Amino acid sequence: MNISSIVIKTLPHNVTMLLAIIEESDLCELHFHDDKVRIIVTIEGENSEEEMNKFRQIQDLPYVVTADMAYNYVGDEGEGLTAD
Repeated sequence: MNISSIVIKTLPHNVTMLLAIIEESDLCELHFHDDKVRIIVTIEGENSEEEMNKFRQIQDLPYVVTADMAYNYVGDEGEGLTAD
C-alpha cells in the first residue's frame, strides 16, 4: 500500500470550485485548506503506478495551479508478520 500527501495550490477565486471537484472525485481524500488557498489531500494506491496515475490526474484537474507531493509512504500491510 502506498500513501502520499499532496499540497495543491489554486487561485483564491477558484478554491470553492476546486474543493467541490476534489470532494466529488475518487482520486483522493480532502483533509485541509487554508486562506492562502493551499489544499492538503492524501492519495492511496496498491502500487507506485496506481499512486502516480492519481497524482497526475490531480495535477490535471481544472483550477489546479500546482500539485506537489509532500510525503510518501511505501509499505506492505503484511510486512514483518509471521504465522504461528
